[in-house]
Amino acid sequence: DDTVLTVAVAHAILEGTDLSQAKLRDAYLVAARLAGANLESAALDRARLDRADMRNANLAGVGGIEAQFYGSKMSESNFNDADLSGSNFEQADLFGASMEGTKLVGVNLTRAILEESRLSGSDLRDARLEAAILVDATFRDADLSSATLQGADIVGADFSGAKLSNTVWVDRRRCRPGSVGICNR
Repeated sequence: DDTVLTVAVAHAILEGTDLSQAKLRDAYLVAARLAGANLESAALDRARLDRADMRNANLAGVGGIEAQFYGSKMSESNFNDADLSGSNFEQADLFGASMEGTKLVGVNLTRAILEESRLSGSDLRDARLEAAILVDATFRDADLSSATLQGADIVGADFSGAKLSNTVWVDRRRCRPGSVGICNR
């Protein structure tokens, strides 16, 4: 089905709704209530979901290039194998979210909460994670090359096998090219 939904509804109530494979490109769903919604494999490119409540939502396989999630509540949500490159998650709450194998190239996660989140195998090249809370997060085998973690809280975070070439570390020092698992300087 090639149905494209043109949506421009602030504060929409869509909790638990099945929107799997929906075409929601350029949708305006600011402050929408999507807790527990199924958005698996939906098209969310350039969608505006700022301050949305998306706790426990399924966004596995979503295509959401340049989507806006500023300040959204997304704890315990599933983003596995999604492509969210260039998206904005600034100040979003992603506590315990699963983002394994997710493409997050150039994403903005400044001041985001990623505590206990799982990002193993994700592509975070050029991502901005300044002042993000990464406590007990898992970045096993992720690519954080040229990412910025300046001021991030990484207590208990697992970077085993993570590519850290040219990454700006929490102390503002740049990791040496070829760094893996540990920021060599």
